[in-house]
Amino acid sequence: MSQHVGTIRQQVRHLDGDTRELHRRAWEDDLSQSCQLLGRQRPADLLGRLNDWGFAWRDVARLTGVSVPALQKWRRGENITGENRLKLAYVVAVVEKIEQEMLVNDPASWFEMPVARGVAVSPIDLVASGKAHLVLDLASNHSAVDEALDAFDPDWRERYIDPAFETFVANDGMVSIRPKD
Repeated sequence: MSQHVGTIRQQVRHLDGDTRELHRRAWEDDLSQSCQLLGRQRPADLLGRLNDWGFAWRDVARLTGVSVPALQKWRRGENITGENRLKLAYVVAVVEKIEQEMLVNDPASWFEMPVARGVAVSPIDLVASGKAHLVLDLASNHSAVDEALDAFDPDWRERYIDPAFETFVANDGMVSIRPKD
């Protein structure tokens, strides 16, 4: 009996891996189609959408892998490379999907939020590192935080947690950081 149950567990693990990969590819296909549509818009309009969502320019620069001065040029209507236009469309597509399909209100704030209490990793970090599928997994509750962090960086516990500090909700309702007692 235990051998049979063990076999079933192994099959479920294998099936879980297959379905995760299929879901990741489906999301990438959706995002690719959205990018083609969004890429037709003026870069200044795409930046305007990110601004309307409340994203800081430093975060948009990080998400697209360019400098803030480059964003300022695009806002003024100056030239943008095809590669950067695609990156910009991709970021807008990811945010749009998170807001519309995963029903995340105030996406800019959500993207800044650490994925777990006391862990210095946010959805911005995940997208900037090319792991937008992990953000989609987290936003849709299809992945546990530790699974997503393991996929992002297997050494995240050593790299992104400082045992000397903790986060807390301050009197003003904002999440703050303080030394542990």
